[in-house]
Amino acid sequence: MENVLDRLAARSPRFFDAMSRETCAYECTLLLDGRPLAYVRNDGGGGADLWQKAPDAEMETMCDAQRALHDEMEQLVGFPCADMFVLALAGGMDASEALVEIADVMGC
Repeated sequence: MENVLDRLAARSPRFFDAMSRETCAYECTLLLDGRPLAYVRNDGGGGADLWQKAPDAEMETMCDAQRALHDEMEQLVGFPCADMFVLALAGGMDASEALVEIADVMGC
């Protein structure tokens, strides 16, 4: 799966400030080409995002998208920061804005 960054969007984000300890606690529906791909959430404890396949999505498609996202982020900013990208989308950024923000945070 190539160029997945521009094909992803987030819908229905919810943020949980009271639960955020090490990282931002949130959840959202991740869309691929406008269709639900996965429900993504982070408990705010410093761990990675948890992806749960959306009911009508294929498991292989979700895994391919997640792998491609990690690979593309590592290639672009030198770190497989897919979690940061999904969080930026949930926060209302588009792919271009998210990449600029992440590159700034990572010092790229």
